[in-house]
Order: sequence, then structure tokens, then C-alpha cells
Amino acid sequence: MDKILLRKLALETILQILKITDSQIKKYEELGDISAVEILNRDVITKYETLYLTLLETDFENLPEEELITIDKTLEDIRTQHNLTKDFLLAEIKVREDLSGDSGSTVVEKLYRYQLSKLLEKKQILTDKLKAVLDKEWELENKLKDTIQEEDQFDIIYELSPIREEFRALEQKLNDLENLVSSLKRKINSKWSYEIYGTMSKENLMEIYKENFDLGE
Repeated sequence: MDKILLRKLALETILQILKITDSQIKKYEELGDISAVEILNRDVITKYETLYLTLLETDFENLPEEELITIDKTLEDIRTQHNLTKDFLLAEIKVREDLSGDSGSTVVEKLYRYQLSKLLEKKQILTDKLKAVLDKEWELENKLKDTIQEEDQFDIIYELSPIREEFRALEQKLNDLENLVSSLKRKINSKWSYEIYGTMSKENLMEIYKENFDLGE
């Protein structure tokens, strides 16, 4: 059995399923069908993402013949289930190899990494602002403890109120930003989220992008 070809077929099979599912998720998101999005993420994306990462780390060259036969049979079952033919996958593998280093996946990966760097910059700015507000709040709270006159206490409390409101607002922004950072890191680490564009040229991808195709923002 051709182990190199089997590995390529295995990876391409999973990538095509993830690509199809990712497209379905985008359509359901546009329709506002959150339930369908959750189901696809839970039942398809999670399952095949794990399988894809496992296959990437699998040393096919050192697998015994019986394991290779099992993988081949499992892949055949998966292809049948998802209406994917071996001829189609072989054609996609060829396109992927021909476009290697000059495909849409390169564009998307660079985009993700650029977005991540910008988000991390914003996160640092927000963190610095939050620290400054906390320092100011701490300063006023200590001042309040040391103040005896009731009138002066009211002045400090009045001054504290907007500081605490600003802290809550910055904290919420920081939490939202952290969620975006975590999501983007996950996309980069999963690899498939940009590799699904590996059978598309940079030019075609940019044309689709111009037509408001979502690249993961």
C-alpha cells in the first residue's frame, strides 16, 4: 500500500469535510440559526478537527500493514458518508500541491496571524489602561479610609463612581477582546481553518474576499 498517498488522501478527505461544514456554518450564521451552528460545531467540526490533527501527527511510514488497511477502510466509509469520491480527492490533492506556497491557505494564515498581532496590541493597551484605573481607584479608596470629615468622604465617593464605571467598561472590553484572541489562536492552532483554502489560488481567494466573503474575522 502506498503510505504517502494514503496519508494525503486521509488529510484531504478530512479537510474537504471541514471545508463543507465551515461553509454550512457560515450560511446558518447569516440566517441566525444558532442551534444549527452549535450542532455542526459540536458534532462535525470538533470530531473532524481532532481527527485531522491526529492524522497530521501520525507516522504513516511506521504503521503496520493491518493498521493501514483499517485506516483505508475507515476513509472509504467516511467518503461514502459524505459523498466524496477518490477521483475528486486526488484532483484536489494535485491542485493543492501545484499551488503549494502560493495558495489561498497562505493568504488566510497570514491574515489570521496579522489579526492576532493587532488584537494583542489592543489587549496590551487595554491592560495598561485598566491598570491605571485600578491604581487610581486604589489611591482614592485609601484616601477615603483616611478621611474623617463626612463631606470630604462624599467628595471622594463621588470621584470614585466614574472611576469604577470606567473599570467595569474596560474590563468588559478586555474580556471581549480575550475571547477574540482565544478564538483566533484556536483557528491558527487547528491548521485546518486556513488549509481548507489550499486548493484555491490567491487570486481567486481575493476575488471572493472582495465580494464580502468572511475570512474569519
